[in-house]
Amino acid sequence: MLALRMQLTPAPNATRTIPAHKPARHAGTIAFRHSDVILVNTQIVSNADLQPPGLSPAFFLSGSRMRECSIFVDETGETGRDARQSEYFGVSLVFHEQDDAVLPLFDAYQETLANKHLPDIPLHTEPLLNGNGPYRSLPPSERQQLLRSFLLMVRKLPVSYVTFMYEKSDFRNRSTNSFDSPRLRSRLTRDIATYLQNHLLYFQQFDKIKRYYDNGQKLVVCALDDAIHDVISTEAIEARLASQVDYRLAQVADFICTVELTARKYRTSHQTQTDIRFFGSEKEFRKNYYRIVSRLQMPEA
Repeated sequence: MLALRMQLTPAPNATRTIPAHKPARHAGTIAFRHSDVILVNTQIVSNADLQPPGLSPAFFLSGSRMRECSIFVDETGETGRDARQSEYFGVSLVFHEQDDAVLPLFDAYQETLANKHLPDIPLHTEPLLNGNGPYRSLPPSERQQLLRSFLLMVRKLPVSYVTFMYEKSDFRNRSTNSFDSPRLRSRLTRDIATYLQNHLLYFQQFDKIKRYYDNGQKLVVCALDDAIHDVISTEAIEARLASQVDYRLAQVADFICTVELTARKYRTSHQTQTDIRFFGSEKEFRKNYYRIVSRLQMPEA
């Protein structure tokens, strides 16, 4: 149902589209599944003759109900002049089908915070872990409770995700000994496009895809837009500016991106004292956090 929206104006003697829930009978002799043919002006024509390339046959038979998918984006790591401040660069995409209710889970999370006498601060994991910004006045024990409460909400959410994580050392320009941002952008674009292509049947279920991102890094914006537009029709995409303050699912993307980064750091023995203080040993982290979050990863196509 992604790709171009197509208007069909029936002729006065046109027959109706075959219902999706049962076979049709024409002149009492021929029965077809809806995936095989459509009846137009009493002539039998194939879907291939009617649909634009990449358009699902179900588009013509699903009625007027719009299906939408939201993609919430967050990144970790610096690029450009600040690239040396971190060893990794990662981008997480969190997918939510807008038919799936999330507000009751958000309400339950707020109730949990109120019962524990914890502030409902829009989750931003970097300042939370380091005690900066709005978390400056909170002791580590309360910040740990905030992180754990958020995890317990995330594990129940009807979302899925994918994370692309890179070691910056793989993108160093040897001649200038500097970080090669264009090469990382090219790699990220290719990886996202390949992922979308591999899951194209899933994304073709939707009439519209809304991409939410705070536009924090131009490299990510360009890679996302290039990849999405290469694979999915531009008419189906809507880009929206989003921050953790405005969208709870943007906070989810931030949280998942941090968990995936922490998993990579433990795996390569680059964990920090802050990681150990909040998550414990690698075994404890994997049991108490990563095992829970990684269950939400979108299955391989």
